[in-house]
Amino acid sequence: MSNNASLDIRAGYFALCLRHAQGEWSCSRNATSLVQRLQPDQDPANLIGYAASFKDDIVFYGLIVAAIVLLVVVIGILMTFPGWHEEIDDSGSARDIKPFPSRSVTSTASLLSILASFLALLSMLWQHVASVTFVTDVENMTYRLVQGHVGVVGLALGWLAVGIMLLGSTGLLVMIFSLNLLDALTDD
Repeated sequence: MSNNASLDIRAGYFALCLRHAQGEWSCSRNATSLVQRLQPDQDPANLIGYAASFKDDIVFYGLIVAAIVLLVVVIGILMTFPGWHEEIDDSGSARDIKPFPSRSVTSTASLLSILASFLALLSMLWQHVASVTFVTDVENMTYRLVQGHVGVVGLALGWLAVGIMLLGSTGLLVMIFSLNLLDALTDD
């Protein structure tokens, strides 16, 4: 092993990035091309292989993509909600009216929003636990000679997105319950 081995490796959804001895970052989708850029003694613990295994076998972005697609559909549904328009009443004066959205549209938007929030929550939880577990395993397998870090900013942004999605789902549910309560109060 080399005493001056300094290697930074980042594993993401789509690529691996490598920086040796505070140089420039080089990224690639496959680990073999990154290994070829190094001298044989620059990755003695096969860290690039570990990172490639993590990227290929553990990290899965399908749930995030599905949640994003569902959110785009929800935004499209929300755009169909009726807007303000002007009506003239019996006395001849103009009033601004905003009709309620239909029950089926509101329920569909709420259901899809809840499903997207659940997929995002599941994905974020999975990625968080997998990342922390992988870093801990690599550190333990190398007797703490290798230091691993989980991207705190990436995790914070992921959890923030999940929170915002849950907030939007809660808002749609409150709107549905409010419309039901308003209907119940005006029927009597």
